[in-house]
Amino acid sequence: MTYAELKSTIASWLMRDDLTAAIPTFIRMTEAELNRNLRVRQMLVRAVSTVKPFTAGSSSYITLPTDWLEAKNVQFNADTAGVRVLKYITLQEADKLRATGVTGNARHYSIHGNEIEFVPPVAEDKQIELTYYAKIPALQGDSDTNWLLNTWPDLYLYGSLLKGAEFLVDDDRAKNIWQPAYSKIFEEARLQDERAEISGSALRARFTAIG
Repeated sequence: MTYAELKSTIASWLMRDDLTAAIPTFIRMTEAELNRNLRVRQMLVRAVSTVKPFTAGSSSYITLPTDWLEAKNVQFNADTAGVRVLKYITLQEADKLRATGVTGNARHYSIHGNEIEFVPPVAEDKQIELTYYAKIPALQGDSDTNWLLNTWPDLYLYGSLLKGAEFLVDDDRAKNIWQPAYSKIFEEARLQDERAEISGSALRARFTAIG
């Protein structure tokens, strides 16, 4: 299914041919909701970057990828002690740790807005590898598709229909048909991801590089 086919299907199911301008908004809202709530292996991306050493008055940090949603794993590669997985700490914990004057190899990270900071600061260039949940690639052009539309087109469809019903103040279809269908498919997607992980299916994370 393509973006154009999805829009056409939504219009058909809503039985409205006068919502051409509104349907893309229903789809955008569905993507935003799924970005907030869905976490499946297809969303995992690996990215690498180089963390620069601490300099006076600054900290060790990099800018997060633009499609970042949530961390799965953060690690330093090729460390003298091998791969080193970092532990997340809150901003308050990071402040307290820095206040102690602790030095040495970073073992923690914290998130500041669109940046990830490493605590303690690194003393030399380090290659950092992030495995994270990335935003669903937004549908824009009529010929566009993405992994979600290929894997669970019904999740896209029912989510968009639900937004359309809310727009049309069609409470009956929203409550009795499309909300239950959307919730059922969402749960099926979550359970399918759990089964794949338990069964030992190989993880195929997409790979990108960040500056």
